[in-house]
Amino acid sequence: QSTDRVIFNGDLSDLRWRRPGSGVPTELLSKFQLQPIGSRSGNLPRNAGIGPSQYIFDLSVTREWRLGERRRLRPTVQIGNVLNMAVFSFGSEYIDFVAVGANPTPTQQAARENFLVPTRTYRQRDVRFGLRFDF
Repeated sequence: QSTDRVIFNGDLSDLRWRRPGSGVPTELLSKFQLQPIGSRSGNLPRNAGIGPSQYIFDLSVTREWRLGERRRLRPTVQIGNVLNMAVFSFGSEYIDFVAVGANPTPTQQAARENFLVPTRTYRQRDVRFGLRFDF
């Protein structure tokens, strides 16, 4: 039986990302509570909340040339995240229940201030070249 979910007594549509430096949503924080020990998992579903938009555009270009009857040459260029867009994510700290308490430590206070703030990015642009020769 899983106990990794907290209880959320609010509207799931209120769980939206917020910009760094914006005010801490204390009213929203007050709607979370831990499930009692020995009880079933809380009601907060997996992947609850709405994060920032995600833009990932990958491109792969290849061309094959026949060099006689059996030989072929195939160069390839693969570009990941062509536009090099910064795509943010929450990582594993999306909802850190420890930081919701009334008297947080300095570390917990930092986590509280980053509640619902994207703190990580996905991959940056990468370019790969390849060459295949069949004989």
